[in-house]
Parts: sequence; C-alpha cells; structure tokens
Amino acid sequence: MANPPIATDNKITAEQFNELVTLYNVYWHDSANGGYSFDANHNTTNDNRRKGWGQPAVNISNKTVVTTSELITAEHTNYLISQINAGLWHISENSLDAHYKPLVIHRDPSTSISATVYTQLVDIYDSVFNKNVNTLDAYHLKCDPSAKSLTTNVASVTNPSSSTWTQDLSCENTFTFDNYNEARHFFNSGGELLVDMSASSGGTNDPSKVWDYFFNDMGVVRIGALSTTNDGDSQGDAAFTTITGGGFYSIDFTTGNYVPVYDVAADDRDNTIRGTNLALAGNTFSDYGQRRFRLHLKGEDGTSFKVHLKIELIEDTVGSVTDNTPYDVPIDTTIIAELGYAQPLDTPAPGDSSNNDRFSPKAGINFIFAEREVPGINNTVSWTESDITP
Repeated sequence: MANPPIATDNKITAEQFNELVTLYNVYWHDSANGGYSFDANHNTTNDNRRKGWGQPAVNISNKTVVTTSELITAEHTNYLISQINAGLWHISENSLDAHYKPLVIHRDPSTSISATVYTQLVDIYDSVFNKNVNTLDAYHLKCDPSAKSLTTNVASVTNPSSSTWTQDLSCENTFTFDNYNEARHFFNSGGELLVDMSASSGGTNDPSKVWDYFFNDMGVVRIGALSTTNDGDSQGDAAFTTITGGGFYSIDFTTGNYVPVYDVAADDRDNTIRGTNLALAGNTFSDYGQRRFRLHLKGEDGTSFKVHLKIELIEDTVGSVTDNTPYDVPIDTTIIAELGYAQPLDTPAPGDSSNNDRFSPKAGINFIFAEREVPGINNTVSWTESDITP
C-alpha cells in the first residue's frame, strides 16, 4: 500500500482514491499503458505482464483519475466498484465456488468515503495487502466456465489411414494473434488453446487401437497461461503420468526454441485393452503405457504474434521394452488433431444475474468485461514420421 494507512472514520484523499484506481488497472486494463514487448522477461515473474485483461482504462465518471481539488463522492467510488464487480463476475459467478469473491455493494450517495471503503477494495486486489489467498492476485487468470466459448474444430490436421507408420509422428501448427499484447490479454483472461485428439478409420490391429483408447481417456487438452491440463480421466487404469507441464508463459524468448509444456504417458491399464487376444494376455508390460503425447510451444513476434505448437505422438517405450515386442506391425489408424480455443466472452451478459445492478454506477451506464480476441489457426507442418527421442 503506497499511501499511509487511513485512520478509522477519516475520509480518503484524492491521492488515496487514485491509488485504488491504479491498483485495479493492473488487472482490468494493464500495468503498462503501452503494453509489453515480447522479450526475455516473458517467462519470468519480473513484472506484471501476467496480469492485465486488456479492458479500457478504469473509467471514473468519464475520466481516469480525480484531481487533488475534488471531493471524492459516492459516484466516483461506484464507478470503480462497478468495474471491480465486472472483473469478479468474469472470474466466477458461483457463490459456492472456492474462487468466489462476493460482489461489492455500491455506496449510498449520502455515505462518506472513508477508511473502510479503502481497506475493503485494497483487500480484494492483492494478497500482499490482506494476506488472503482469495484475491484477484490469486485468481486473476481464472474465467468462469459459463463465460467461455469452447471451439475445437477451427483447424485440423489428419494422418490418413492409408499412410501407415512404425516410428513416431509430429505436426506443427500456428495460433496467430494481432500482436503480443492481444495474446497476453487472451491468456491472462483465462483463454486457452485447445487440442482434441482422435483416431478413426483403419485401426485394424491392436497397436493402432491403443491410440484410440489413449485419446478417449485424455479428452480435450487445454493450454493456458501457466499450465496445460486435460479434460479426460485422471484416475484408475486410465490415469496419466504428467512428466512436465507449462503454458503460454513458458515460451522462451531468449533461445527461440520449442519448449515442452505438456508431456504425458499413460499408466498401466489392465488386460481389457487387449480384448480377447490371448497372445497378448501374458505380457508383463503395458501396451497402453508405451504411448506418450507431447506438446511444445515457441513464440514469434512480427507484424502479428504467433504461438507455434508442435504435437508429438511417441511410440517408443517408456521402459526397457521396444515397440516391436510383441508388436511387429505398423500403426494404420487415422490420427486427427482438431485445434481450437476457449474464448473469454462478454460478462456479465443480460440476464446473467439478479445482481446486474452491481455493474451500473448510475442509470444508463453499465460495465462489462469485453470478450478477448481469438487467434487464427493454421497447420504449418503436416503429420511427419520420424524417430523422436522419448
């Protein structure tokens, strides 16, 4: 807290009120008015680039700050509170959600703007001030599920079943944003890049069928700001062992090379995966656990900002047994990677809640969290067979 604490019942000054605006602007707008550059600090925590949703600068009754000669009124405070509420609603609309922070109550016009208002708002912003993990600082990267639009079929890359493979497969794809800061705002707002793997056609032999099991168990893979997750099973025979993890902010500007952000190997499944094939029933290793799925990211800044995604399907064994034991046949299934995104949408939308008046400082003015730009998606290198180091 930059300004000295306010004594109980004292009114806040213009400087103290402007501090409240500045602190919220770090999340709602951006801490750097001109944005950030794609540089060596991209994958560090040296600045506030991982905050900032890219909304217009906080509006205080049609201005960005109050002057030292002004009396701070309930209208000023209600403008700020309305935008804070829109940000909180973007994060979570569910009062039972662990991430939920109750919407702030507007001030009555006759209410003085005192220390309690200042402390209440500062406590919402940052755990540095109130030592509470349930703050914007802790949950600013989250987006309420109902405020996301999931699209997984923007682009796809297919390996035909007529093209069999005996080694490993990889492909490369590009997600293009208008610029680096649009990409930042997308991920900072809870946006995700989606990868939905499937296997169809062909798949006439057991090794091919295994990939189908793998993809069904994994579900949609989501690449976020700091981590990559999957929507599928995570328990029992279908559990996955995560070898490494990361997200958009794992991209390494310094080297410009691909960095791994997701690497999973399937745990052992029981003999049901082998069906009635008695020749496989006695194997002591898991044919399912042989497979690994990996994602790598790198960035490219120019007239637009590109996030390059490499997908790898690895047939090599995780242990000491090779793929050709007991299988000495090629994979003949069709492999499809559908690519898309989870887009943070406008919130609150009309009818979202009976609390809609909490987003309006006065009649005719309503604040919303404006949806984020989505990337264009292209496949740049089709599925290619090679021997990839597991």
